[in-house]
Amino acid sequence: KDLIRDGHFLGKGKSAEVWRYRYKGVLVAVKRVKDASSLEREKFAAKPGLENVVRVFGLCHVEESDELDSVVMEYSEYGSLKSVMETKPEIWTEERVFAAAESLLKALNSMEFAGLSHGDFKSDNVLVCQGFVVKLGDFSEAALNAPSGVRSGTLEWKAPEVLLESEDADRKASDRPITMNSSEPK
Repeated sequence: KDLIRDGHFLGKGKSAEVWRYRYKGVLVAVKRVKDASSLEREKFAAKPGLENVVRVFGLCHVEESDELDSVVMEYSEYGSLKSVMETKPEIWTEERVFAAAESLLKALNSMEFAGLSHGDFKSDNVLVCQGFVVKLGDFSEAALNAPSGVRSGTLEWKAPEVLLESEDADRKASDRPITMNSSEPK
């Protein structure tokens, strides 16, 4: 009852939509996920020791649902890095670019140290918060201790080595013999 939606839609992805809310007078973002597995992965952002990731405050249910279906998290004042680059390219001084790069490297390094893989690292999932502090968000594709080759995310943003791993896996699968069930209809 302390969580009040102010009607401002922030964005939508393949696994969720995000709205701006107020919680006890403070602006927060509430990400309403479409499936339970995405909700579980979003909780990785709350793992202790992670640096420069959007803070997760908790889980909740919104509207008519009795199930936990939403993540309450830090509000990103300026939105995604992609949108800021498109609408305000002039604010990116050399100093800000280096600070953003350093912030993201720290985020990725702390995730690797924690055994996490983000799974969908792209400018849409980098958020620009108050003071132009850049943080990594959207953990809906994250994985804990993911084996090599088991990665999802946005195809256009995948690293070449991930694409090669996927290609190798497809090639190995196509080299397997096809077996038929002997009880085929006559």
